[in-house]
Amino acid sequence: MHSRTLTRSSLKILVPPFVDRFVAAFAARWARFAAFIGGVALVATIVAFLLPAWYQAPSTLLPPPDPGDAYGTLSGLIQSNALKSIGLSTTSTTSDVFADILRSRTIHEAAIERFELTRLYKTKTLDPTLREFQSHLKIRVGSSGIITLSFEDHDANRAAEITNFLVGELDRFNREVYGTRAKRARKFLETRLADTQARLAEAQMRLGSYEREHKELARGAPDQAAMEGAANLMTQKYNLQIRRSYVSEYAGETSSVLRELDAQLAAVEGEIAKLPALRMLGARLSLEVEVQSKLFALISAQYEEARIQEARDTPTITVLDVARAPETRERPKRRLIVMASVLIALGFCVGYVLLELRAVIRP
Repeated sequence: MHSRTLTRSSLKILVPPFVDRFVAAFAARWARFAAFIGGVALVATIVAFLLPAWYQAPSTLLPPPDPGDAYGTLSGLIQSNALKSIGLSTTSTTSDVFADILRSRTIHEAAIERFELTRLYKTKTLDPTLREFQSHLKIRVGSSGIITLSFEDHDANRAAEITNFLVGELDRFNREVYGTRAKRARKFLETRLADTQARLAEAQMRLGSYEREHKELARGAPDQAAMEGAANLMTQKYNLQIRRSYVSEYAGETSSVLRELDAQLAAVEGEIAKLPALRMLGARLSLEVEVQSKLFALISAQYEEARIQEARDTPTITVLDVARAPETRERPKRRLIVMASVLIALGFCVGYVLLELRAVIRP
């Protein structure tokens, strides 16, 4: 008996008086608080079940590496030009570019028209429809480059259909871009190839006339190794000039690609300026034939590559997971709504008791 009394006395010393009064006041009103919290939980449950269900249909995509074009480092020029036409600019990776295309107004308008979303969302004009559409669209690019695309809708089947439609529009847009890029590169190189072939034929004719007139072979001279090095530099210069001409059709003078090409041209021309001048006409004619032959072989290879890419008709993306109609809703989270409502109601009860105690203590 003595030890029990001692324990109660110790607890009274350890527990502050305010806490003791708070617990007593809360316990005295517990029946009312329980009824209040129960009522809030009931209302929250009813509201949670009355809220319309939203279904989310995800799809994951793996974009291929950039197929490039006949100029390797210039592979993105036509694609960049096409992206600018729909209000976009290229980013660091192919996945980022594809994500930007999926976020573009052009793709969204196509989906809105296809599924008559203006009528479904009960909006009068296109801009509110676009905002509503974009609020239900989620696009994420993972660190590995995999794109996760999902769309939510009250109808599970429609959510999956819209997601798959967006994937199809992305592939269609990319096919048009890559096809246009390869076609333009092929036409450009076709013209340059014909021009180089004509220059080569003219150079060979002039060299042949010189050798017949002077009854000597200009080719195979003792300084053939030096001429080979000079021919390589001249070929590099002409190839850079052709590249620059190609780029200038789609990029402004302030383009970083153009600036890089100009710097390379300046470096090559600096090396050419250091070469000793060829005094003999035969050597100069032989050098011209060598340069045009190398340039013709180089452009021929680029032209064949452009033809292959133009004829290629393969999907531009790999769909890892096709969107399917989800069986479970994404939201509302009914359990979370009820639990949050109960916690808020409990907090309100605690606040009510604290305010009442404060009013009693203040006098």
